[in-house]
Amino acid sequence: ANMFIIQILGQVAVFAFDLLYLNGEALVKEPFKKRRELLKDHFKEVEGEFLFAKYADPDNLEDIQEVLEQSVKGM
Repeated sequence: ANMFIIQILGQVAVFAFDLLYLNGEALVKEPFKKRRELLKDHFKEVEGEFLFAKYADPDNLEDIQEVLEQSVKGM
C-alpha cells in the first residue's frame, strides 16, 4: 500500500485582545480599557506571530458604520 502524506504549511498568528490574568492576579473585575493598557504595557508585538487585535468603541451610527467597513476591508 502506498501512503501519501500531505503537509500543509502555513504561518499562524495570535491576535491578543484582552488580558484576564497577569502575574497570578485576576484582572476580570478591572475595566476593559485598563486590561488593554496592561496588555500593551507587558507584551510586545512580533510581526506575523503575536499582534494586538484592533479595537474600536464607536458611540454613534456613523462611527459604527466606519468600523464595520474597515473590518470588511481588512479581511
